[in-house]
Amino acid sequence: MLANCEANDTWLDDLPSFRPKPGREQTVARQASELQATTVVAAEIVQNLGIIYRYKPRGTMQTVPLNPVYAWKTIFDRDPMVNAEHVYDACNQAIGLLGHRAEEAYEHERSVTGRVERVSAAPRRVWRAVRGASDATSQQKTAFVSGIVVTAVGGALGTYLAHVLHWL
Repeated sequence: MLANCEANDTWLDDLPSFRPKPGREQTVARQASELQATTVVAAEIVQNLGIIYRYKPRGTMQTVPLNPVYAWKTIFDRDPMVNAEHVYDACNQAIGLLGHRAEEAYEHERSVTGRVERVSAAPRRVWRAVRGASDATSQQKTAFVSGIVVTAVGGALGTYLAHVLHWL
């Protein structure tokens, strides 16, 4: 999209702003509309990961936290809040962090702890699917059923050990 734009004369401004090249206004408007629809998801991801940019509004000494992906469209304003590099950096940070978290989750799933968690969660998922209960109710029922299962397995194991050790 920036290929269809040219930089504004911004010798007093910190950040460059852009305007469509002559005759390309409709193309840039269409591309900006398409990009706006897809950046909402990216902006939410950046927000949820806690990636922020410290923005200093003109005329103040204070900085405020700003999600650069939400503010990407200000690069077309006379006084932009971010530049394209801020948006790229935030998105690249999010991609890197999500990749790292995916690797950690994959390693956890392959570990013994992950396998035990997956096996122990299976009855809860089955119970929830069968009953169609809400999460709070499902957790109560799962705790009740788990208690019964643990008691039954513990009792059977205790009886077996007592038999093997000739305590009965």
